[in-house]
Amino acid sequence: MTVNGSRMVLTGDLDHRAAPYFRAKLAELIAVNPTTITLDLSKLDNLSKAALRVLAFERGKLATDGRCLIEGASDTIKAQLKAEELDEELIII
Repeated sequence: MTVNGSRMVLTGDLDHRAAPYFRAKLAELIAVNPTTITLDLSKLDNLSKAALRVLAFERGKLATDGRCLIEGASDTIKAQLKAEELDEELIII
């Protein structure tokens, strides 16, 4: 997981063990009040339920007009986001 400005690149497996670190990094990213954050999931193999909960919770902390872009998600991860109804809150490109 790397952060550059308002962009975070996620790699490998984002399982329940990595979820607290993901939460901390995402909270840091959101704390600077960006209008848009981008999560690059093109190198992400697995997204656990715990990580999905973190994403939903932290997404709620973005400013009212804030946007969260999801780039490069696999079809499996897109299906997970849709199943959790996060596709309605995130912009999946």
